[in-house]
Amino acid sequence: FHSWPRFLIIHSTNPKVPKLTAISPFLFYKGIQGIAGEPKQLSPLASGDFLIEVDKETHSRNLLKTTSIGNIPIQITPHKTLNSCKGMIKCPALNPCTEDEIVENLQSQGVTSVRRLIIRKDNTEIKTSTYILEFSLPEPPEKLTVAYFKQPVTPYYPNPLRCYNCQIFGHHKSKCNRSPICGKCAQPAHEGDCTNPLLCVNCKGNHSSFFKQCRKWTIEKEIVAIRIKQKISFPEARRIVEARYISGSAGISCADVVRGGPQAKVSTSASVETQCSPEDFLCISDTNQTPAKPSSPKKTANITKPASPKKPA
Repeated sequence: FHSWPRFLIIHSTNPKVPKLTAISPFLFYKGIQGIAGEPKQLSPLASGDFLIEVDKETHSRNLLKTTSIGNIPIQITPHKTLNSCKGMIKCPALNPCTEDEIVENLQSQGVTSVRRLIIRKDNTEIKTSTYILEFSLPEPPEKLTVAYFKQPVTPYYPNPLRCYNCQIFGHHKSKCNRSPICGKCAQPAHEGDCTNPLLCVNCKGNHSSFFKQCRKWTIEKEIVAIRIKQKISFPEARRIVEARYISGSAGISCADVVRGGPQAKVSTSASVETQCSPEDFLCISDTNQTPAKPSSPKKTANITKPASPKKPA
């Protein structure tokens, strides 16, 4: 197996021209075409850099060797997250194997790391038959060849990142500067088992802040799914999902996003913020929505045209 980076970042190393978006777009685009032909995607980023996607290995190699466009020195590097992905398999046949053995035998298919999911029940750790695989590919393969059988692979969408300090979604405890909050009652953190009435910090509902049926949790789950599927940044994915709820088109589940239905056709522009990935948690399957029944066609009245008068003889 031989992989190559399809997504690259183009950065100016000239202090006088720190942003490539400040130069002539015609000059820049002609320079790219001369190196790698017609790119599959070329998007300006908020930082002034460019994100380019190519579909040929030779184009990728040529770009990585490039040090200037026109008379502007540049640096082109692989994107830190878009060139890899994660998939999930449920395979009891792998249970006797170590994670190193699995990687060694599947690396020819693009597998770079494996993590077996472990759940905790009654203070006891239980190893499951579910494995999270990381691939050196933009998209996971549909199937893996595991020894003598084919194993289906499903995309892996981690649960939303929730701070264990303030209970708010979107950041990690290590980067939180808020006061500690109890995850059950939404009051300032206190010692011992909480016996206060349940209250969610995020939606103010009568449940804990880690309740998986919370409306806010569902929205955050959709944001994660769109971010991974559409390969865009978290802020861009958040704007897309929040716009749906504001416009009254809520109810689009994570499963709808994965299937890529009409609602999921969004811009594929990306930003450097895509290079920040959330901490992985167990993937919770989404409930399937019942499709709406099509409306009955309206009945039209039959109108009989009057007969044409006969011509006189």
